Amino acid sequence: AARYESALRERNLATVRATGRGYYAQQQVSDVLAYLRLIRNRYDDYALLTVLASPLVGVSNDGLWHVRRAAVKRPIFTAFEKDEPAAGLSPTDHRLSLAFSQRFARLVKRSGEVSLERLCELVVAEHDYDLACLAMADGDRRYANLRKLARLAAEFEAVRGPDLEGFIRFCDEQATL
Repeated sequence: AARYESALRERNLATVRATGRGYYAQQQVSDVLAYLRLIRNRYDDYALLTVLASPLVGVSNDGLWHVRRAAVKRPIFTAFEKDEPAAGLSPTDHRLSLAFSQRFARLVKRSGEVSLERLCELVVAEHDYDLACLAMADGDRRYANLRKLARLAAEFEAVRGPDLEGFIRFCDEQATL
């Protein structure tokens, strides 16, 4: 599939992967899945760092270090459970961290009230990730991948119910095919 996709893209034809490792390895797909993992378990350090470093939030590498340092020997999210995310953050990283914390709290609250499809859409909308993706090279394709993930969530929920953990596990399994 990668060869065909490459050949089509060389001819300026848009492509969208539907399944397989390539689809789930796309940055925008892995970013939203990391966010869903974080909603499921806020103490998943890998998911938190992925989300913070991604275009969803955009914290700098120095900012990530300060956030990690603020939560020594504890899950990193504990730094966000304080009034201030971390000492030593640049003004930009401080603003980004506070905005993330507020948006994350809203999304966690909504996660029990909305469908999996809607939750994916809310993650994207809350962080203006759709605009960030559209502004990148291949923006239409990146945005189409986000829409595909939301459709996959709806299809999963129609068959297996509103099981966030199950959907994440399903995506992980699909990524290994």
